[in-house]
Amino acid sequence: MTGPEAPGSRIDLGQLRDIPCPLCGGGRSRVKIRERFADLNSAFDYFSEDGGHYRINECLECGFVYSSPVLSEEAVRRLYNAADASPCTDQTSDQSISVNMRRYVQRLMRHSGIRSGRLLDIGCGFGHLLRAAQGLGLEAQGIDPSRDAVQTACGQGCAALHGNYTAESFPENHFDLVSVIHVIDHVLDPLGLLRNVRRHLRPGGAVLVATHNIASLLARITGDRFLAYNIQHITYYTPASLDRMIAAAGLKPVKRLRSLTTYSLRHLARNGLRDPWRRRAEKTLSLLGLGGLQLTFPFGNIEAVAVKREAS
Repeated sequence: MTGPEAPGSRIDLGQLRDIPCPLCGGGRSRVKIRERFADLNSAFDYFSEDGGHYRINECLECGFVYSSPVLSEEAVRRLYNAADASPCTDQTSDQSISVNMRRYVQRLMRHSGIRSGRLLDIGCGFGHLLRAAQGLGLEAQGIDPSRDAVQTACGQGCAALHGNYTAESFPENHFDLVSVIHVIDHVLDPLGLLRNVRRHLRPGGAVLVATHNIASLLARITGDRFLAYNIQHITYYTPASLDRMIAAAGLKPVKRLRSLTTYSLRHLARNGLRDPWRRRAEKTLSLLGLGGLQLTFPFGNIEAVAVKREAS
């Protein structure tokens, strides 16, 4: 629905507010895709693709693509803290996430040349990347707005903080590596987030940012039904605009990667399709016993590695 209220939902659409371009601060934009709100009851749950999306705009001053009007930062914080994170505990999903997180850490280490030291994972969730980093010899720490996810991560031997990532979250020049995996598109101030990353990285340290690519083949094929267009996302990136956002934060982009992602067929059916096709696909996979089969593919994502320049 597109009205001001969503019956039975935790989300009040009457609280939406306009924001300027998150990259250049400009106030002039054109509508790229009209808003489309669907079932909002579970819209902020992990892996949810059911909530529709805000109005998506293109900045007339710099070309950046972003959502506006949107919910306030405080409203979004409450929604994430109450979100159902249980899909991450499904055995098949857990295995796929672990494979993906290890791949991210390996790529960050390879392209930065940093093989040891402290790593920070922003939006650490259940700690999959933290455990992968520990297994690769890094001292890993995370932060996440979901209390349940952080409690689970800590219960599995990870060092994780519950809360929102800010400049005061950690000491300056503290980390050798930082990972920002599908987080930058969820925040109202991605430029501020990356400036905080720069603050917390030591000189010569590196960050890996992963996000959806709205210029990908998958995005072009699916158009305004591209699954990245959902209410959890505020900003949308092409390889060029991701590099611009990183550079605007004072970091130096050094490597752009086409992101590979591993999913089970069950996960793809459950989270990549919409009903009635979702129900049909899940039933077919269950009958054939193929739900746990894993597929690795470039699912319309991009990664970028950037460094904090050495102090002069």
